Order: sequence, then structure tokens, then C-alpha cells
Amino acid sequence: MQHRTSLFLGSAILLLTSSLMAVNEDMSFNQRFTAYADYVALNRDHLNNKKVVSSPGKNLGTKKTLDRFKFESGYRVGLFYHTSSFNSFEASFMHVNEWEGSSHIKGMANLSFPFSNPSFAQDFFQANYAREEYKSQFNTAEVNWWYHFTPRRVNYFSFSSILGIRYIPLDEEFHLTFKKNTYRSSYDVETKNRLYGGHIGGNLQWNPTDALSWEITGKAGAFYNPVENHLFVGDLNNTVTLVRFQREGSTTTFLGEAALLLSYQLGRYVNVHLGYQILYLANLALAPEQVTSRTEPTLRSRLNKEGTIMIQGAFAGINFGF
Repeated sequence: MQHRTSLFLGSAILLLTSSLMAVNEDMSFNQRFTAYADYVALNRDHLNNKKVVSSPGKNLGTKKTLDRFKFESGYRVGLFYHTSSFNSFEASFMHVNEWEGSSHIKGMANLSFPFSNPSFAQDFFQANYAREEYKSQFNTAEVNWWYHFTPRRVNYFSFSSILGIRYIPLDEEFHLTFKKNTYRSSYDVETKNRLYGGHIGGNLQWNPTDALSWEITGKAGAFYNPVENHLFVGDLNNTVTLVRFQREGSTTTFLGEAALLLSYQLGRYVNVHLGYQILYLANLALAPEQVTSRTEPTLRSRLNKEGTIMIQGAFAGINFGF
């Protein structure tokens, strides 16, 4: 009796699995191409705090301005080319609107930038007002080869490996303005990061029904990153240039990325989805982290390449197969 029961349960499970596979196969995701478009809403986080304004009882740091960053909208577009049920090639591009934040502080002739030599800049010592502004612009483009160990949307579970190349530009600006009486002088920094490299990763897809799918994707990569730093410090209403230089260098930047996605098949050719993603980058030249209180010429021209950022948020979109 126990043997017959086990045989019956085993047959039922096999029949259910075969039915799921057959239904998905009838949906026949056999189109050669899949185009997709996503709306993204992402926030930028993570920055080492650096004090840029000091006064008795209160200070202003770069972290306060970063905290003013909001979720910015953007888009992602891409195209899959499916050569077989085991191989796909993907090209995609994502653009996010510029993150921007600002903070200010008022005083009674008691605001100063923490230069190691207080007399280095007159307008940055015992000022009445200080304002900082931070802007950050991020895009990414990638080309990937997906190898499907089991066909996607056919098996109950499907695992795919991902191998790709990627380009990421990151441009930043940090502007610090001090006002002393009627004079306004600036400490301005602009940085450029250009990431060229590749990543490897994997995707696990779970298909509990013929139309519903869950996916989790992870990637890790390394990039050659040539960086630039443009810095200007003015004084006496910016009529005197204390520091002006352009510094170039390079570093190796590391990437970690993860995404969770829920999709629903509306028909043979249309799929809608929503998800959440996190992207982490380490070893970057970030604009606020080029600010230094040292006044020695050899230290003023340094290039800090140890910045890290985290970008995270939600996305929703639609796929079309043809």
C-alpha cells in the first residue's frame, strides 16, 4: 500500500511538472528578439563625510548635502537576441537624471574653512555665509552573453551564467561658496570617472506558474578607470586665484550589483515586470573627497581615488518578443 501511494505521488508530481513545462512551451518564448524598456527611480548614497565649514557650536559637512539627494527618474532600454534556447546576447543602456543637493549655513563673521593655515584665504576666514552644492551624473551601457543551463520560462527553475563588458561614466561637481561682507569666493571641484571593464554573474529564474516568474540576478566586475580632477580656489571676490590645477590618474574600480525581479506574461509576445536593484562601486574619484584643508602645494594637487557609492531603487517596464 505504501509503495502504491509513493508511486501515485511520484506520478502526480511528474505530471504536474510536465504540465508546467508544456504550458510554458506552448507560450513558446521562441522569438528571436526581445526588446524591453524600463522606468527607473534610483537614489545615490554613500560618501565619507568631510567638514568644510566650521564655527563655534555648529559645522557643515559634505554628508549633509548628499542626504539632500532624492530619488531621480531615468530609463533603461535593451535588446536580447536569442540564438537558441541556451544562448542569448543582450545590449542595454541606462540613464539616470542628475542627482543634486545643496546646504547652507549662516553666521556672525564666525564661519571658516578649516585650512591648515587660516590666513591662506581671507574670504574663507570669519565669513558670514557659506553654501555647498553637489551634483552627480551616472549612466551605464553593457553588452552581455547569457548561457542558459536550462531553458528559460520552460523549466520550473532556470539558471543562466552572464559574461559581459560595460562602460560607466560618472561626472561630479562640488561647489563651496563663502561670503564675507560683499565678497564671494569659491572652492570648486569637478571630477570625471570613465569605467571600462567587464563583469561576470548569474541569474536564477523560478517559474511557479505558466505566466508568473521570479528572478534574482547578481554581477561582480572590475574596471580600468582613468580619472580627472579639476580644482579652483579663489579669494578676494574670486579676483585672486589661490589654486587652479588639473590632475589626471587611473585606478581599478570594483563593481557589485544585484537585482530582484517579478514578471508576468500577458500573452505570447508581451511581458510586464517590476523589481528592485542595488549597485555598488568602490575606488572612485568623487568631487567632495578632493577637498582638502592642507595648503602645501604638493598636497593640494593630490587625487583621492578611494570613494565609494551605492545606487539603489525600483524599476518597472515591459518586454516585447518578436
